[in-house]
Amino acid sequence: MLGLARWLPDQVLNIVRMAQAPTKISHGDNAFDLIRLLLAVLVVYTHGRLLGGFQEDWLSPLIKHQTNPGSAAVLGFFGISGYLISQSYCFAPKWRTFLKRRALRILPAYYLAILFSAFVAAPLLNHINMPGQDAWHFRNAASFIERNAFLRIQAWTVGSETQGLPYTGSIDGALWSLFPEACCYLVILWLGIVGVLAQRRYELLGITSFLFVTNFGHCLLSDASVPLLPSFLVLSSNTPFFLAFAVGASVHSYRASIDLGRNGALVTGLLCIAILKFGGWAIFGPVILPLFVLNLAYSFRVRLSADLSYGIYVLHFPCEQILAAWNLQRYGSAFFFLCSTLACASWAVASWFFVERPALRLKG
Repeated sequence: MLGLARWLPDQVLNIVRMAQAPTKISHGDNAFDLIRLLLAVLVVYTHGRLLGGFQEDWLSPLIKHQTNPGSAAVLGFFGISGYLISQSYCFAPKWRTFLKRRALRILPAYYLAILFSAFVAAPLLNHINMPGQDAWHFRNAASFIERNAFLRIQAWTVGSETQGLPYTGSIDGALWSLFPEACCYLVILWLGIVGVLAQRRYELLGITSFLFVTNFGHCLLSDASVPLLPSFLVLSSNTPFFLAFAVGASVHSYRASIDLGRNGALVTGLLCIAILKFGGWAIFGPVILPLFVLNLAYSFRVRLSADLSYGIYVLHFPCEQILAAWNLQRYGSAFFFLCSTLACASWAVASWFFVERPALRLKG
């Protein structure tokens, strides 16, 4: 009894200390995996309507044609990336480690996507669209790989494989966003090296404010004949995505002062609905939407055993082009979307288990 009497006060004191200590959200207490998966599915849906040749969906008139689910999802992706990439650098602030990890995450599935487009989707599309004609050539496929080897898409088709399809502009148009995102990675690396992320976070907030003003100017004077800024500062159509990334990075920089969670998700979600309903998405959407998805990510916890979002994103476009060549859109948009989701998810599973996850194990 005497021992118990001595032990009990110590345990009570420890509990009190734990209760008084500030609690922090652990790295795993979030739903980023699920949210990114849902965002990828929204991109599949929007591109499915384009590649299937469907008319405008019911949502566009309700939101005054300001955006579409796919474009909004890409903004969400950039916002999440800004947060997580900043977090990644702060966890391991060494430039070699940072570049290695980013390359191992983004490049393997990207190369799988362009190889799939060049050597699987393109010949199959040629066979379906132009049976009996020798339209696919290895030389063109090799040129497609070479021209797109460094993330910046310079060849949108392998040859004439998209001829006769509802959308002829590209065999994998979703890959365009990877180059500006990689540029954002390099900016984060530079900001980390010069100490902005760790010591001078107000400068990051200043960069975010500058991007907001730039985007605001582009929205108001998009048809102006006089340049708003010197040419090297004009970010044109990529400005909203850079702004969303900067918002995510700024949230991470000020994470100790921000209570991310359900209350924030509710407020920012209502703001998103308001600007979609009444207008202003082009100006405020790249700020409000990243804040919404980041708050939503910390509103509940869901951990997925396989991260399929990236594989779905980079592989869904050629899959949908193949389904369009088979004319599956004649059964309606819902059926086409279902088939598209199942097809690209199957390839994403293969990408994750045989390409992406083995590559991530090399991070060290």
